Amino acid sequence: MRPPSLLRMTTNSAQWLSSTHQVLLENIFNAYENTCTVARNTTLRNFPAVQHTSMHEFVNEMSSEFHVSIEYIKLVPQFNNLILDDRIRLIRNHIGTIIHINKPLMHPIAPINLVVTWNNILGFDITKRLLARHQIIEQYLFDSIILKVILIILVFSSSNNRNIDHTDMDLICDDSLSILAAQNIYVELLWKYLLSRSSNERNAVKFFHKLMMYILFAQNLHLEIDDYVDSLRHKIEQMNPMMQNYGQCLVCDDVAIGINFGAPTCMPCKAFFRRNAVKLATQEFICEGDGDCIITDKYRRSCNCCRLAKCFRVGMKKSSILSDEKREARKALVAINRLKRSRMPKPEWLIWVYEYSFRMELVFSTSTLESKLYFT
Repeated sequence: MRPPSLLRMTTNSAQWLSSTHQVLLENIFNAYENTCTVARNTTLRNFPAVQHTSMHEFVNEMSSEFHVSIEYIKLVPQFNNLILDDRIRLIRNHIGTIIHINKPLMHPIAPINLVVTWNNILGFDITKRLLARHQIIEQYLFDSIILKVILIILVFSSSNNRNIDHTDMDLICDDSLSILAAQNIYVELLWKYLLSRSSNERNAVKFFHKLMMYILFAQNLHLEIDDYVDSLRHKIEQMNPMMQNYGQCLVCDDVAIGINFGAPTCMPCKAFFRRNAVKLATQEFICEGDGDCIITDKYRRSCNCCRLAKCFRVGMKKSSILSDEKREARKALVAINRLKRSRMPKPEWLIWVYEYSFRMELVFSTSTLESKLYFT
């Protein structure tokens, strides 16, 4: 497999890109080729197979694209070094972002079946903006490694790019410092790469600014679609488990809110386990039936004994429950981590980018964003 021209060292590349940067770029190229590019040329070649009129049928077919995108992310060493729960949370919180950045890379020219499906499911206005997204991204396809790096950076983002309640990374991830450290590696790689491809720093910053405008457009569009999909609760229930956030609660079959004490569960079962699992040493739970009561979202309160037994059976761990003292210690650690991050000195190159970018006119209005993205 021949590396792309962007990986060929030029005089300017040698000035900005170290051997470590080159290794990272080669890994990104090979990881994407072995996952997304292979799928695009084989299993996803005719995606979508039909013009869908149903949200859940379209998303179920799209699940294979989710899988291959995740396989690409999993080949990033810094991602694989994170603990499992944090990897799951990052994918869950940024799955829409992954698709919005990767979709135009996978399908630079939107197939007619895809356009008709968008219009059938999302309506004309959103379809028009999705097509605008494809047109905008054409500017970056001449050097697609940039978007592949951007994709990795956004997955490591501390923001929660979903319309759900938890927005602080410290509250939903166990090792946020490792996540941010990994993100810093690829932010620096992106900047150094842009410098290596630009005649001077000023042009690199102008390109960087233009790229951020596109990301803002894509993120805004993603949140709008995410909000629309979230309103279709009856449709979400018909999607494949992977597409329903964390799927069903393994205890009562209600909608799971996350991985709690080792298993995907709903909020009531999470609270039930935390409250009752620690009581086993001092309290005996007795089933009034035959010890095999049906536990569903409707009948989960009927038998605490069988419900708790099922919690353990599906993989919930008592050892994962924090005592009051440990919970307070974790809150203190969160505060310390946040303070450490605020005091960490920014690299000189990042400060320079920030200062220059803030002097440039930022246009956040969606109505003017499309035209502004084409400035030179």
